[in-house]
Amino acid sequence: MFSRFSAQSSDANESKILHDERKVEIITATQDLIAEKGFEGLRIRDVADKVGINNATLHYYFKTKEILIEAVVNHIVHELVSTYDPRRSKELVTPADELDAHLRDISYQIIHMPKRFIVLSELLMRSLHEPAIHTILKKTDDDWHAFLVDILQRGVQVGVFHKYLDLNTTSHMIMMLLKGYDLQLNASFEDLDHILDQVRQWVIT
Repeated sequence: MFSRFSAQSSDANESKILHDERKVEIITATQDLIAEKGFEGLRIRDVADKVGINNATLHYYFKTKEILIEAVVNHIVHELVSTYDPRRSKELVTPADELDAHLRDISYQIIHMPKRFIVLSELLMRSLHEPAIHTILKKTDDDWHAFLVDILQRGVQVGVFHKYLDLNTTSHMIMMLLKGYDLQLNASFEDLDHILDQVRQWVIT
């Protein structure tokens, strides 16, 4: 993610890289603590201790808890969009291929990288009471919704998705299915595969 040091690096560039690496350490520590203890158990002092810095240094990088949480969300989103299911096709020819790849990538991460979704679920529940976190997550949801609508719209236009598909509703439906999977205590990974197969049948002609 970040550039390696080189003999030609200036002091300013080295300082920036160190600065960024320390930020990632803080973000990762915060993510781990939320996954382990829940958002209610998150203490800035614990984050600082986990990274090996004091509170003042942590606040130098993230002046408020809200800014830190936004950075955690952005980091998880970056991980989500840059992690691929190794089994899926690398050639995405049609919007149907794009949708299938997206569903496969998310389901792969739900199974193999559950911590990301535990953290997002914790923040989602907290957002019901904290407007600042609600605002952070809403932007992420809006971006995801727009991404899905774009795929669905192009699929309808080229005839691979049902022409009477309600783009807005279908996008929300896909998001709710994926976000709500962790809340189904008796659901298995096989159930997740069946759910996503059903989604494909709903939208593909």
